Amino acid sequence: PLAGELMLELFFAVLLPALGSAILFNLDASTGGTDIAAMILKKYSGTDVGHALLYTDIVIAAAALFIFGITAGLCSLLGLVLKSVLVDSVIESRKAFIIITSDPRMVSGFITHDLARGATIWRAQGAYTLEEHWVVLTVLTRGQAVLLRRYLKEHDPHSFMIVTNSSEIFGKGFLRA
Repeated sequence: PLAGELMLELFFAVLLPALGSAILFNLDASTGGTDIAAMILKKYSGTDVGHALLYTDIVIAAAALFIFGITAGLCSLLGLVLKSVLVDSVIESRKAFIIITSDPRMVSGFITHDLARGATIWRAQGAYTLEEHWVVLTVLTRGQAVLLRRYLKEHDPHSFMIVTNSSEIFGKGFLRA
């Protein structure tokens, strides 16, 4: 122990490696060890990187329960869960928006001019009402996502939004395929 405070040491033992791992995962790299197993699991199962890392590390942490005692084992499990959440939150920095609106020009104008992002618009029809609607698709950073939600709440409160986290986006302005 460096500080003698179990929770303080757990915090730094989780925070720094989680940030480092997230940066490496964004570059499709790893630190070796269980990160490789996590990346293989992600590739073939579609699981989030943080969850895949949690699954591969949980076996090792469970062994710590028996080898190092209950306190070390439970702290290991807690640390792994925290690392998984931190890695996923750093990697999933983009939000994909599908907005159903009656005023696509206003929505896309805000996205393209105020947020400096692209958007795609297409015409749609409601299945139940058969009314014509418009669908606007865009991908934003977390900060831009907050601004768009506030804007729509104020200017188009009847719009319908689907927001999803996205860790891999390919195309202009994002990763190359």
